[in-house]
Amino acid sequence: MGSGAGTGTFVASMPSDALTRFLRLHIALSNFAFPDLVEARVTLERSSVALTAHHPHPERLTAVRAAIEIMDADDVDRTTFNDADTAFHTAIAHAGGNRLVTAITVAIRNAMRGRILAAFEEIDDWPALREVLRSEHRAILAAIAAGDPATAAALAEQHIRSAYELLPALHDDPA
Repeated sequence: MGSGAGTGTFVASMPSDALTRFLRLHIALSNFAFPDLVEARVTLERSSVALTAHHPHPERLTAVRAAIEIMDADDVDRTTFNDADTAFHTAIAHAGGNRLVTAITVAIRNAMRGRILAAFEEIDDWPALREVLRSEHRAILAAIAAGDPATAAALAEQHIRSAYELLPALHDDPA
């Protein structure tokens, strides 16, 4: 032990990709109950959309818009839609600029990807569900682009909770 400017507690940077992989693995292996993941997503994504809406730079929203374009295709299948849905949520987290919130959001959404796709596969009226999700995504993006953090956050929460309710297979959580 010493004293002075070069001693004491320090924070070492950890690449966000490594943290994201670690958190994804942890979440997948820990078998958190789906309702717990929903609550975590609500907290994180309310923050992400609000941060993004505070400074809605068009170039930061390019990936968000690209994901919506994929989801808006009339012939989009469930797997492609799910991948674009994941991209939509993670692109907003990236656009918010908080690296820790982004890493945790990416880890959680990627860990949930397979369970959400399985739930999509059990929906009989896929076109109706797809249109609800598309509409909610567009509303979130519109609130972000308008620079309205409060509305964007409320819409993100409503969307996450609505999707959970519209996908009954997610309620059969084994955890």
